[in-house]
Amino acid sequence: MLRKMIAAAAMLLASASFNAASAEDIVLASANPMTGNSAQFGQYKVRAIQLAIEQANAAGGIDGRQIRLVVQDDQGNPKEAALVAQRIVSDDSVMAVLGHWNSSSTLAALPIYDKANIPVVTDSINRKISGASRWSFRVEPTDLQQAEQLSGYIVDTLGYKKIAVIYANNDYGQGLATAFADALSKRGIELAAQDAYLEGATDFTPQISNVQQAEPEILFIIGYYREGALIVQQAQRLGLELPILGSDGFTTQELIKLGGAAVEGVVFPGFFFPNDERFPGSLEFVSAYEAKYGEKPESYGALAYDTTNMIFAAMREKGVSREAIRDYLEQMDGFSGVTGSHKFNADHDTEVRIILLTVKDGEIVLAGKQL
Repeated sequence: MLRKMIAAAAMLLASASFNAASAEDIVLASANPMTGNSAQFGQYKVRAIQLAIEQANAAGGIDGRQIRLVVQDDQGNPKEAALVAQRIVSDDSVMAVLGHWNSSSTLAALPIYDKANIPVVTDSINRKISGASRWSFRVEPTDLQQAEQLSGYIVDTLGYKKIAVIYANNDYGQGLATAFADALSKRGIELAAQDAYLEGATDFTPQISNVQQAEPEILFIIGYYREGALIVQQAQRLGLELPILGSDGFTTQELIKLGGAAVEGVVFPGFFFPNDERFPGSLEFVSAYEAKYGEKPESYGALAYDTTNMIFAAMREKGVSREAIRDYLEQMDGFSGVTGSHKFNADHDTEVRIILLTVKDGEIVLAGKQL
């Protein structure tokens, strides 16, 4: 109920934001799922974006101008994402878009942003986004990059060769499942079993039964935390006992709240860990985020924080315009953020090495074995 109230308040603010902003304000738009099955990730992102904006405004803004955020809810739905994109591009004051999170939503919205010449920075992973527009950039590893890293982790680091996959039957799940199977094939390994499910499903008995018959050494679940928690719980009840690797859609404390003791020991990729001191500003970010929201940030919040600060850097160096932001991102040579160093290639993708996280004693911690 509280989440719904927060999301509703965010939407109310969003609907008023276009009209409320001063003519002197710099306007950014967030286009992410604030309701629906992926809402937790959208909320993580918006929190981090708002924190970055507050910090920038407290330091004087951009050339003395304050920054405002318009929050739009794409519901993790491609049809709604296209409507959100239309609303955003209808306002000339919006300088850049932070989003979308779901691959299907990003693919639906990109042509609209491209036609309007507005820069968008996404953390969706589907390979079709690579090079799709001169105006779009990606801060998360593609499904091809993640598949290569995760297949190496399973085969080389963990030593498993008999692998089963259960994946969400959407652009995100299909893309990563195909890329993962291809990466294994290059290593001379064929999947022992592979089965899909519809996003929002609650009964996974058929998929789990197929996996049991194949007798794999490890199960890779490609999907979001809601279905992931249910699959792990049902697998245990059906007597399927084996190591489980989840995809990046597992990277949230909500997995533990929904899955309970069943998700203990599940491993999944991430791009940020609160106690990681390798990157400048990461500890300060964690401290500020925790002071404001009462909890530590996770991977997608950290990526959104870096993305927002990239856009600030672009406007400080190149000027406040859509073209200036695009040009800066294209030419950017190693932006140093809390998730590491980012540089976009010719396809506007950035290469970020994943870290492996796991659930231990009801908390997300670094996995014992890394890439």
